[in-house]
Formats: sequence, structure tokens, C-alpha cells
Amino acid sequence: MNKVLDYDFDHFISYAKELRDEMTARNYRTMDSVWNKIVALKPDWQEIPHCNLYFDWMNDDYFKICYYNLYEKYLCGGIKEEEWKDIQKLADCLMK
Repeated sequence: MNKVLDYDFDHFISYAKELRDEMTARNYRTMDSVWNKIVALKPDWQEIPHCNLYFDWMNDDYFKICYYNLYEKYLCGGIKEEEWKDIQKLADCLMK
């Protein structure tokens, strides 16, 4: 089962755009060729607002799963202390 395929490509492309924008903001290089292939899936895509992306899948349970996966990476040394503090700040805002 692939939950991503249960949604219109607008969700996937919008989510990919959010990831790409975040990577760019963090000074990571992104590949235009990959982005162009993603957009080619549905050239007339309509951007989905963040709060509506995968609306019935990315819920509180999904958030907790992601949070604890990141926590495990932090405990094992895969996420640095400063990055973990940033994640915790964001999580504190989202959990209110």
C-alpha cells in the first residue's frame, strides 16, 4: 500500500515543492531536472495549502510517529544537538 498514490498528484507536487523550498532555504542544492520530472506528472497542478496536504493521513498520530523517529535519530547521533533543539521548538508549537 502506498498512501501517496491515494491522493491526486496536486498533493504530491505541493509537498515536493514545500520540501524543495525548505532545502533551498537551508542552502542545499536542488536539481531542476528532478523538479521538472515531478511537475511533468501533472503540468496543470494546483498548489494545495500546507494545512490541507494529505489531510486525513498527516494527522496527529503521523506527526508523533515522525517526531519519535527523529528523536531516535537524535539519540543515535544522526541529528546534532542544535538541530534537535530546533525540532523540539517546532514540535512544542505544533503540539499546543
